[in-house]
Amino acid sequence: MIARRHPETETDRPVILAGVDALTPSGWATDTSLVMQDGRIRSLGGGHPEAVVVDASGLLALPGIIDLHGDAVERCLAPRQGVAMPDELALAEHDAMAISAGITTTFVSLTDGIELGIRNRTTIRRLMPLLRHPALSARTRLHLRHETCACDGLEELLTWLEDGSIHLMSIADHVPDADDAVKLERFAASINRRDGGDPAAIVRLARSAAEQREAGRRNDATLAIAARRSGIPLASHDDADEAAVYESLARGISICEFPMTLPAARTAWSGGAAVLAGAPNLVRGASHLGLLSAAEGIGAGAVDCLCSDYHPASLFHAPFLAAERGLLPLAQAWRMVSSNPAAAVGLTHRTGSLSEGHDADLLLVEPPVAGRARLRAVYVAGRAVARY
Repeated sequence: MIARRHPETETDRPVILAGVDALTPSGWATDTSLVMQDGRIRSLGGGHPEAVVVDASGLLALPGIIDLHGDAVERCLAPRQGVAMPDELALAEHDAMAISAGITTTFVSLTDGIELGIRNRTTIRRLMPLLRHPALSARTRLHLRHETCACDGLEELLTWLEDGSIHLMSIADHVPDADDAVKLERFAASINRRDGGDPAAIVRLARSAAEQREAGRRNDATLAIAARRSGIPLASHDDADEAAVYESLARGISICEFPMTLPAARTAWSGGAAVLAGAPNLVRGASHLGLLSAAEGIGAGAVDCLCSDYHPASLFHAPFLAAERGLLPLAQAWRMVSSNPAAAVGLTHRTGSLSEGHDADLLLVEPPVAGRARLRAVYVAGRAVARY
């Protein structure tokens, strides 16, 4: 279901959220007012004689969450092995999930891979025009996850980078080497669990793709140049060690997604890349793959952004839990889901903080108790798209 809008903000009049504790770039502004007009934040403090006033006494006003990597859409598209849902319904469900988690800008992560299920170019072609559907409540962008061994269709990707269809591109290489039988079987089993299919046929497909790796790496270099030329943020994915990070930095990344070890995360951060970890990792207390703990990375000062990865609700709860566990003060923890992601993809002139002139994308939240907070309202462009 698309999150429904609310009548008091379906107006051209300014809207005032009165009595809030607002998280501003300079810290907390307590018991203040926030004025929204024409989709933007008009002022913090003050009023307006013609405004609609919303009593938000006792609530926190927080910048809307910016999710740079959200692949939960895959479970909306295919909730069970071999079961496909209609594309528009799946995107509407994903949109509702995002809004209910306080995500006002979502980078929907779609994989340009070699698989026969949903992780391939055909899925991206189908969904790309639907990401601009006006009924979607969250600001919806495309994060294209390109697999090195998916070598076909380079010109199509270059066109998408040039015309702005892609808003963030990451480059990954998950296909095992052609002569590594153990990893190939493990890879095939993983795909089989998600999409079904004959594991032996998947192994043959993966082995054939692996033989194209060198050509794929040349394509990666071309794509990186094109992304930089078009001003599209570029990310690495699952860098295993410091050497992999140095290679990614040389490619021109601005984001390092899910570095596997703390030395890799520190190397990326020191090299000027934003380091992105999964919020589910922090909420669960560990990586589901046994890799770098998000809490460890945050505690070491080597992680500065969180994303939903596969579980949108975790992204709302993670900053409160980080504060409750003593990793960071809440104001700093919230930046990991708002202003830091905005900076990583070059959106700081529009969103990510409660600043005059910025898009009025924000949340009203009950103050947390024992690390648990309750989302009360979500505003996108100054309009209430959800109330709880």
